[in-house]
Amino acid sequence: PAGKSPVVLTFDDSSPDQYRILDDGTLDPDSAVGILQAAVEAGEWWPRASFFCDFDVPPFGQTDRVKEKLRNLVDWGYEVGSHTISHLNMGKASSADSVRELAESQRRLEELIGDGYSVVSLAVPYAAYPEDDSLLVGGESDGLTYSYSAALTLGGVPSYSPFSTKFRPYRIPRIMVTAQSLKTLLATLKSGTGLRYVSDGDPLIVSAPQAVAPELGELLPDLGRPVIRY
Repeated sequence: PAGKSPVVLTFDDSSPDQYRILDDGTLDPDSAVGILQAAVEAGEWWPRASFFCDFDVPPFGQTDRVKEKLRNLVDWGYEVGSHTISHLNMGKASSADSVRELAESQRRLEELIGDGYSVVSLAVPYAAYPEDDSLLVGGESDGLTYSYSAALTLGGVPSYSPFSTKFRPYRIPRIMVTAQSLKTLLATLKSGTGLRYVSDGDPLIVSAPQAVAPELGELLPDLGRPVIRY
């Protein structure tokens, strides 16, 4: 919405406390998805967040409900992405192992979700990148091809705008949330002492000041939509 600063919520590892179904078939209100859905039903939040799943254990636990949970997330409006198969440390693994897990993870998630859903993003386990970043973009393993359009890492700072020359789609930083780090971040944003993105409310137009702070980079030359400078 206009005047608001957006956030992107991401969840790695598909741990059981992120999405749990109780014995009576209802959503556990104390799980992450339960909290999000309660906010959605109260009109306080849109169903938007990204869940990056691996298969080191069945995603979200409850083996007999894996497909149901993944399908529900997509149906409700959330994104499902890859976190490799075994939570692979690609900084130490061979290129062949990295490619195999990136391909197999995408295939397995897309088959479980069905309905032509495309897994297009991944969160790099441990933020440990392979020596060759191009492995994250796409490749082939035993006849199975894959491609990703974005990869997320850590970093402790907000991301650059996707419309900035400094935006790196395969190294999108995230801020790890703990009780203290969240408190500090919110206090910093509220203080107004630093740079903060504020939406113009129109996704079809890019708005930017005439003089953009140098540390934010420059606007990309061809954004495929109108640009308003103010």
